[in-house]
Amino acid sequence: MRLSKFRLAVLFAATALSSAAIAATNYSPAKVIQAMKKDNARLRIIAEHRGYFHQDCPENSICSVEETTREGVEAVEIDVRESGDGTLWPIHDTTLGRMTNYSLNGRLFDPYSTSQENEYSNPEISRVRDGLLEKLKLRDPLGAVTNYDFLPLETMMHKVDQWNRNLVYIFDIKTKSGISKTADMIRRLGIQDRSILKFNSNLTTPSSVRALTGGLYFVPVIGTGSLDYIADHFHQEKSSPADRVGAYALDYAHTAGFVYFELRNKMLRGNTSGSNLDGVYFDGPMLKLDSILAFSGVPIGGFSPQVEHYGRNGQPGTGYYSVDGHCCTPLEARLDSSRYFGNDTRDDRSNTHQMIAVNQVIIAERAGDALAEARRTGARADQNSILY
Repeated sequence: MRLSKFRLAVLFAATALSSAAIAATNYSPAKVIQAMKKDNARLRIIAEHRGYFHQDCPENSICSVEETTREGVEAVEIDVRESGDGTLWPIHDTTLGRMTNYSLNGRLFDPYSTSQENEYSNPEISRVRDGLLEKLKLRDPLGAVTNYDFLPLETMMHKVDQWNRNLVYIFDIKTKSGISKTADMIRRLGIQDRSILKFNSNLTTPSSVRALTGGLYFVPVIGTGSLDYIADHFHQEKSSPADRVGAYALDYAHTAGFVYFELRNKMLRGNTSGSNLDGVYFDGPMLKLDSILAFSGVPIGGFSPQVEHYGRNGQPGTGYYSVDGHCCTPLEARLDSSRYFGNDTRDDRSNTHQMIAVNQVIIAERAGDALAEARRTGARADQNSILY
């Protein structure tokens, strides 16, 4: 249910043109993935978060993936959760209300209400069977029910990949079992050369990850909230928590299929207004891990959020949706803590300039804006190297 002012401004211009009228950039997914593996300030890789969605075009849908080609970016991230039957479905939230027309009482879920009756229309997807899910329609960023069916992930990807073979697909997987299931789906569809499995590093371990991925491309995620667990459970032969976390991360980096680390580094500092990318640095609890990976030549990526909802009549609040579909919280409400490494005290990731400066891969809420900023600062000078 996210609709930025930027998306509203470009909606009518974008929808006035047919897909056939806009040629997709001739990206080579194989070259894009290889570029993700190298820290190159002249070629930052941009991915569209949940696809490019707008009014009448829901997130994580056939439409949003197709529309990603309009942005001219080379990758799209698709969220993956499991139903009550264990089937993979493309949805970000843990619940169904915000993104579908599920209703138990004849009323659609209202993200701005906290009443118990409202929650009847917002069940957890992990408790709902496929037979019911297949009857649902998707809602757009304004909450309107669209004509797009809520499709199982494999069904959606089979339809999407027929005409979007210039895109890299990054599957953001929320469960351990979902890793192997998504890997199996990728192999069935024959899209191994343009697919990446992304998951929290704590869902598995460096020694067992290959059993789940089968050697397919993967991206582990580490944030401040994971640091203590890693330090307490791995590489106890190391004397310091930082060395334990670093060794754990490097174990992942040396596993077949590894592409880059996504770090939930929320604290950055330095130049934000200049035309070059010099003078922007990591800060905060993730600093030591950042340093270890940089010293070892391991590329990193990051997610650059933007405001998901602007308050309007009948839809109060400005900020971000919670994972249960409710609105709205400030970005700072999601800060994490660590007894070993300190706490997040701010979140700088919405500063696109800084994110491009420090990340090889940027998964952006507004990928078109991120691409424009990368070009402005010279971070797409080597773009020809990822074209066919």
